[in-house]
This record gives sequence, structure tokens and C-alpha cells, in this order.
Amino acid sequence: MKNIPIQTVEVLINDLIPADYNPRKHDDVASEQLKQSILRFGFVDPVIANSSTDRKNIIIGGHFRWEVAKALEYKTVPVVYVDIPDLEKEKELNLRLNKNTGEFDWDLLAKYDESFLADKGYKNKIFPFKSIFKCGGCGGGVTAEEKLRKLKHGGFVKHTYDHCGRSLNYECDEPYITENDLIKQLIANIDKIKFNHTGVTRKIQEDIERYHRLKTQVLHQEFIDGHLGEFNRIPQTSADKNEMTKNYLLHILQIGTVEERQEALSFIKTKFILSKRVITIQK
Repeated sequence: MKNIPIQTVEVLINDLIPADYNPRKHDDVASEQLKQSILRFGFVDPVIANSSTDRKNIIIGGHFRWEVAKALEYKTVPVVYVDIPDLEKEKELNLRLNKNTGEFDWDLLAKYDESFLADKGYKNKIFPFKSIFKCGGCGGGVTAEEKLRKLKHGGFVKHTYDHCGRSLNYECDEPYITENDLIKQLIANIDKIKFNHTGVTRKIQEDIERYHRLKTQVLHQEFIDGHLGEFNRIPQTSADKNEMTKNYLLHILQIGTVEERQEALSFIKTKFILSKRVITIQK
């Protein structure tokens, strides 16, 4: 295919028409971050619009930038025109522009100062379930992302969604699943999960020792013989160890932090397939 020189032209913002099929949505937090970016650096990423006669000025890529620019009362925005008469091809380009954004190299991103990244809206997120799941659609890895939704009476609520990372297939259409639903299904399968009992036992012993140090060093209480001793005994039989491990995982899945979940899931030997929002054990 012959390369065509890209030309950017300034277009009246009200002449552009958003595509009624555009699937991307953005919350108030993302809108504010983009607003700050445009205020600091200007409109550096042009809108992509159709120049075809029947689809003239329909926005193909850049709806979010266009919306924020309108809110900032921009009169014109830079536009790159492409001539696509076919509606289905226009929709395909829209999807590709929305999806093909790549992923961060977190090792390189970690070299940035944390305060600098936080000011730009970036945080090093931990998604603990990535290690035990594979996508049922393409066989690739599973990743996750957070969404913040504004509450009616102020504040935000955070939701985490797990989904195919599309590292093997950009076109994979496996649906997203909320992390809460994922946890519920893991709990339902708890009796089928195989564990590294040695690792779990070591972790529980470390937690008990940490509790003792808290009592003696912070609360200035000596070890309590008797009742506390009952909690110090680690089960010896396989059946008891298995029951203890299941109870520990249930505890962490229900109320643990993301860091605690990540560590606890590292003790699971069982691998799962995520397909159509349903998890099954990998054979």
C-alpha cells in the first residue's frame, strides 16, 4: 500500500460529528486528567475524521479529546482526514484506534519518580489473579484494569475488571469479568484447588510471629499461655493442613489486601481458564 503524506488541518469543532457507534466510555477522573493534559500542552494529538462525501466530518478516532476540547470551549481542533466510504471499514478503524494502544513496559515506567507519575495519573497496580488464569478464547494471559465511577452524592467507587490481555490475539473478544465475580467463583471451587502446603504453613507461622511481636513490642503484653497457644499449633495431618490452607485462602480472598492476595495465590498450583465470564480448571 502506498504511503500517503499526512496533513493536519484546523476544523471548526462544531463541524465535527461524533460516531453514534463509538464504544469507548470515560469516567470523570479520566476526563479531568485529559483536561489537565490539554491545558498544559495543547491539543497535540489530532482527531481522525472521515472525508468521504456521505460520511463527511464523522469522527473515527479522538472522540474523548473532542469532547474535552468542547468543554474547554475550543473553537477549532486539528484533524487528520481519511477517505473511507465503507461504513464497516470506518467502524473497523474506530475499533482498532480504540484497542491498539499497546501496554506499558512497567520496568521502564518504574524508573520514573513516583510523585511525577502520580501527578500524571499513573500508579503501579497489582492485579493478583493474572498468575493463575489464561484466556479461554486465545490462550493468552489475563490482565486487569481499574475503573473509577463517581457516586451520586460525591466521591468515587473503584471497580476492577479482569480480561484477556490480548498479547496473542488483538481481536480476542472474551468479555470482561468483575474481580468480585472472579473471587466468588474461586471460592466456589475451593475444594478442587491444589496448594503448596509448605508455603502456606510458612506464611501462617510468619503471621503468628508477627502477631506476637505486636503484642510484646507495641502493646507491651507478654505471650498468653493457654488460649493463645491453641492458635500456635500448626496441623500435622494432610487433611488438617488442607483444611487450614483452604480457610487461609478464603480469609485472604474475602478481606485481604491486593498484596496479600498476590502472595496467597502464589501458593496455588491449580491453573484456571477464563471463558465467557466462567472459570474452569485447566486440564
